[in-house]
Parts: sequence; C-alpha cells; structure tokens
Amino acid sequence: MKTSNFTLYALTFASGLAAITAFPGPARASYLAEVTYQESLRAYEEGDYKKAMLGFMDVVLEEPTNDLATEYLQRAGRRVLETEERNVQLQRKELLRSAEKIKIRLDGLAKAKALKLREWDESFFSVQRLAGSADTLQEAVLAYEEFVRKTPIYAEVQDEFAGREENVRRVFYETIKAGYPEMVRGTRRLDDATLAGVFLSREVLKGVSSKYINGGQTEGMLAKSSEIRQLRTDVAVLLNDEAFALDMYSAGKFEQAGALFSKILKACGVNEEAAFYSELVAERTAVVLPAPAPTAEPPCSGSLCAKASLAALKATPLTDAPPRKVNELPSVHAAMAAAEAARPAQASVVKQAAAEPAPVPVPVPVAEPAAAPQPSEAAQAAANTEADTIYELGVREFSIGNYAAAAKYWDECLRLNPEHSKAKRGIRRLKAMSDGK
Repeated sequence: MKTSNFTLYALTFASGLAAITAFPGPARASYLAEVTYQESLRAYEEGDYKKAMLGFMDVVLEEPTNDLATEYLQRAGRRVLETEERNVQLQRKELLRSAEKIKIRLDGLAKAKALKLREWDESFFSVQRLAGSADTLQEAVLAYEEFVRKTPIYAEVQDEFAGREENVRRVFYETIKAGYPEMVRGTRRLDDATLAGVFLSREVLKGVSSKYINGGQTEGMLAKSSEIRQLRTDVAVLLNDEAFALDMYSAGKFEQAGALFSKILKACGVNEEAAFYSELVAERTAVVLPAPAPTAEPPCSGSLCAKASLAALKATPLTDAPPRKVNELPSVHAAMAAAEAARPAQASVVKQAAAEPAPVPVPVPVAEPAAAPQPSEAAQAAANTEADTIYELGVREFSIGNYAAAAKYWDECLRLNPEHSKAKRGIRRLKAMSDGK
C-alpha cells in the first residue's frame, strides 16, 4: 500500500513538473508583467506619472487584455499632459517676469544713453564753434580732445563718430587755411601734426614761423600729435569692438561677446550698454551648454537630423482626443488606415515592375559604388537618445487614444533606431488592434 501511494505521488509530481516545463514562456512573461505593473503602480502613487505611463505601456504591450493596466495607462497619460501644461504656464509666467525686468533695465539704459549723447552733442557743437574762429584755435584743440574723450562707446555711434570727427577737422582746416596758409602748405586735409602745432605754438598763430621750428617745440609737437592720434584710434577701436560684440551676442556666441564687453568696460569704465549686455551674457552662459566640437559628418546627419525631426514632430498639431478604451476598434481602424496611407505603396510598385517586360541587359563597365558613410558612434548614440524621446511621445499619444499620432511617432522612432524593440511592439499592437485582435 505504501509503495502504491509513493508511486502515485511520484507520477503526480512528474506530470506537474512536465506541465510547468512545457510552458515556460507565458508563466515568465506574466511574472515580468506583474512586476512591471507593481512598479508602475508605485510610481503612479508617488506622482512620477511619466515613469508610470511608460511602465503601464510595457504591461499593455505584454498583456493586451489587462484592462486594469490599460485604465492606469490612460490615467497616467492624462496626468503627464496636465503636468506638461502646468509647466508651460509656469514657463510663460517666468518669461513674462523676465521680460518685464529686462524692459525696466532697457528703460534705464535708454535714459543713460540719452544723457551721454546729449553731452556729446554739446561737446561737438562747442568744438565746431571754437574751431571756426582763428582767435580760439588753441581752445578749439582742447575742446576737440574733450569731444573725442566724451564719445560714448555705443554701437550706433560708430558711423556718427567718424562723420563728426571728419566734420570738425574740416572746420579746423578751413580756419587755418584762411588765417595761416603756410601751415597747411597745399594739403587738402588737416593732420594731427598741424593740430598739435596750433596748440603748442603761439608764435605760429602770430605768423612768426621761424620761431616755431626749434628742437623743443618740434619734440613737443610730435608727442602731442601722437597723443591725439592714439586717442582717436582707441575710440574707433572700442566702437568697433562694441558693434562686433553685439553681432556676436545676436548670433548666440555669448562667450565671444562677453570677452569683448569685458574689454570695453575695462578700457572705458562706465558704459551702460556694455554693462547691460555683459549681465545678459552672464545669465545666458550660466545655462547654455558649450557647442559640440565640429565633425567631418554631412550637415544633416545623426543627431542633427534627429533633432530636426523631433522639432518637426513636436510642431505638428496633434488632435486632442478624449480618453478612450482600447477595445473601441472603429477609431483604431481609422487611425491605422491613415497611418498606412501615409506609407509608400511598396506593394503596388513591385506589382507594376513585375508587369513590365524586363529590358535586355547591356554589359556596361560600371565603377564600384562607394560605400555609404557610416554614422559615428556619438552620432548614432545621439540618434538613439532622440528615438527614445520620440517613443515616449508616442506612448503619451497612445495613452489618450490618439493612435494616428502614436503610429507617426513610432515610425519616426524606428527610422532613427531600426532596432528599437518597444516601438516595434507598439506598431504591432496598433496593427493587431486595427485587425480586431
């Protein structure tokens, strides 16, 4: 009797073991799906709706009939959209606050610039008046130097400075030529040496030219001439730097712009325009990542194309559909029909090619085609990262019932990374839903 019971137990255990080992796949898949479900549920309860959405999507792909996972997928997707909308509203408010702050600073900048430009105008009119009279030429030279020193280093002043400086020299020239023609000696333009001579020698202005030519006066004249020329050159260089710095800033080259603004502030001390943009540069360089090193790849390859594709997809208007259950097949059919219509009709092309008679081959020497350039590892890694982001966008659209958009995102994901297994499963799930399975 004991032997018979033992034999019965052994047979029962063997049959149970055979049943377990005969179907290892479903048991394992169900266990993994359950683990993923529990982890996703925990993430949902903790408020990590994005993680929950992606996890519930994995469960739905593994177990399409899991209604509870489907319901949580829809809830998580809606929460993700709500979170994104709140973030957009917060960013919009922050941008408005930043714009208001910048407006206040711009108003202050405009007032400070207006004051300095007004002082510069007064200096210009003063030197013009003094240079127009032979009795005040020496004072005019001092006023000219003050005019150059007071030139505000603003970008819009660059051309005006050159025009005003030329105008002042013309007035000097006309006055000196009329009163002291021996000083200009037939030249058509006033040079720095003549200005220095006018300033340093009263004898010249009295017409006693022989007393003007002596060693001390010549040395002083050359030194003063060099000082005037250097002053004018320094101002012209700073104005050029300011204009170039603004061009760099507008082009997004904040580091180069910041270096030029720092140079200007160091050279001339108080400059409201340079200080204003220098602060903006500091704010932007604190958050702007350094530009990647240039590569030998084509202009649109790897991550560049991936980013462009992602931007284009995000810019595409998506239909805000109300949450729907997976078993609502009419919408699935319509979505998949639209997705299929967007794909190239490869089958019809093949049939048309088969119907046409094959041309008689003519041997023609053909060079070996060049191998297509392979993307670098960094470029492929960037493309894979973009593919993951696009896959998540597809999951979000799937969760709210926008199946056409989900198919579009997943198709793009597979274009960037043909080995993306989750996107493949998502496409298969959409096709199964459209077939009523």
